[in-house]
Amino acid sequence: MVKIGEVKGYGTSMYYDQPEGRKFEAKISVGAAMLNNNKKNHAVADITTGLSVPVGERAAIEADANVQLGKEVTGGGGEARFVFDANPRLSINAGAGVHYNNFDQQMTQQQYEFNSGNMSGEKPFYKDEYSFAGEGLKYHKTRDTERTIYGTAGVDYKLSDKFTLSGGVALGKKLIQGEEYGTVEQGKYTYVVKEGGYEQIEPALPDEPPMYTEIPAQTATQEKTVIQRNLVENSAFTGNVRLGASYNITKNLQAGVMGSIPLNNQSDGFVGAKLTLKF
Repeated sequence: MVKIGEVKGYGTSMYYDQPEGRKFEAKISVGAAMLNNNKKNHAVADITTGLSVPVGERAAIEADANVQLGKEVTGGGGEARFVFDANPRLSINAGAGVHYNNFDQQMTQQQYEFNSGNMSGEKPFYKDEYSFAGEGLKYHKTRDTERTIYGTAGVDYKLSDKFTLSGGVALGKKLIQGEEYGTVEQGKYTYVVKEGGYEQIEPALPDEPPMYTEIPAQTATQEKTVIQRNLVENSAFTGNVRLGASYNITKNLQAGVMGSIPLNNQSDGFVGAKLTLKF
């Protein structure tokens, strides 16, 4: 008979007298974390639910879904993994997942005065000349959505029946949307309705050269608003090193800490703690 406390069999087995293989398992986790995104930290609450479905004695399919709620960001996603127990202590996993972040947009504004046009003089004269003068507003909105698709691989190592260390990598592609910048200009737009010209004046004396007088252009003025918008959509490679540790408080209650170290400035860093209840 195997003593309680020994690592025996494959999978979770610390509270049984006989070697056990993997079993069907459901879980729910509640925790808090700090998300570092775009050089800014966001505190979030994290709620995760998951299932583990055995495939034989030494393997399982695991699926998780989570929601993150914060003051300036909400997010969530899902991940599925195939887990294989190489030996009673070491488990290897590989899978794929999707994750999204929705951010409260931040906007900066700058006001300015403008006076533009293509006039050759002080007033419009030729057919294509115009003037446009007034006040403008330059603005910039930050990104508001991110979507990431990634693959993951990792290992879990049992130091004992109660304490487990985890590590792995996640590599993927992030689509960044929602960033916008542009200008709004409002003012008076003056344009030529009838082009100006010149009228000849007969000289007072026959031997004097002819003289000309300028006939001004006929113009019209109206209020005009010009809006220029640029929406930014780009994608980037993302990569993270995942680290974690968990401790089994009881048969069904587990405490853990986890972290995610970004490999570039487009990847999200993450550190947090959680309690997991298993069924």
